[in-house]
Amino acid sequence: NGAKLIICLIDGGSKFDERWTIGVSNYQNDYRFWLEKLFEEDWLGLIIKSKGPGSLRKRLGNVSELLDKAIATGRCYFSDKSTYFDKNLNFRVAQAASASDITIHFCLYAGSAGLEARLAGIPTLLFDRYGLLNSQFYKLGLNKIVFNDWNTMWKIIKKHFTKGYLPNLGDWSPIINDLDPFQDGKATYRINTYCNWLLEGFKQGLERDRIMD
Repeated sequence: NGAKLIICLIDGGSKFDERWTIGVSNYQNDYRFWLEKLFEEDWLGLIIKSKGPGSLRKRLGNVSELLDKAIATGRCYFSDKSTYFDKNLNFRVAQAASASDITIHFCLYAGSAGLEARLAGIPTLLFDRYGLLNSQFYKLGLNKIVFNDWNTMWKIIKKHFTKGYLPNLGDWSPIINDLDPFQDGKATYRINTYCNWLLEGFKQGLERDRIMD
């Protein structure tokens, strides 16, 4: 539908009670920012992968009207379908990321979804709301993977798209081996194999520590 650059937005969930976790007001501002960019640029497309898609519209409040307008352009994909409480376990992060050019994860403090997107081979950016400067991502330099200002991130993404490829944008290669030394897509095989070894050990009547050794 005319989108030349597709960004996947991954949020980490939000709560109405803002005393204990990310509040809805933060995510309302986050989503408003990116939805307005969609209206400003007819070459931009968005895929929204919410942690709680079933309740996202309710948590967005009036911003949900912007979401519906964005979907109507044909350049924004979002499904509020949920399969397990508020989550949609049939729509994985890797799927959403693989349909995009750049992925943005809203939270550095819990970055497993961002890691999944990067392991799918998609340049992935992380937003640091709380100034977690001890994160190893900061060792790669500010505004390459980690950003703490949406406007700065947007300007760099726009430059990346309109004026030339920025090779270090979303590049996790210097630390990716620390996060996943395998990167072969066989994690399920390894887990199942290990569980089978444990089961065989118990069948032989071995002690727990011996089995694990």
